Amino acid sequence: MSSPVKVLILSLVAGIAAIVVVIYSLRHDPRNSMLQVALAMILAGALGNLYDRILYGYVIDFLELHVRGYYWPSFNIADTSISIGVILLAWEMFRNEAPNRT
Repeated sequence: MSSPVKVLILSLVAGIAAIVVVIYSLRHDPRNSMLQVALAMILAGALGNLYDRILYGYVIDFLELHVRGYYWPSFNIADTSISIGVILLAWEMFRNEAPNRT
């Protein structure tokens, strides 16, 4: 069972992260679809995990992958959404920092 303080702190962190993502999204070009999709995926994942944490006191991980004797740590769709969103965000940031070649 999770400690109420742990649930509160992790919920606050997820809530603050969601607010930061929304503000970042609103301050950038809405026509930059790669950036907006990346931020939407991060936001959706953070809110999904926040929902579980508020409702149950913990995040429900239900996906488990394994190959032969190796087991990947359990995860959920929200975790996957955050991970893909961060990868897309990094790709978008590096793509925009590259010097223009003509």
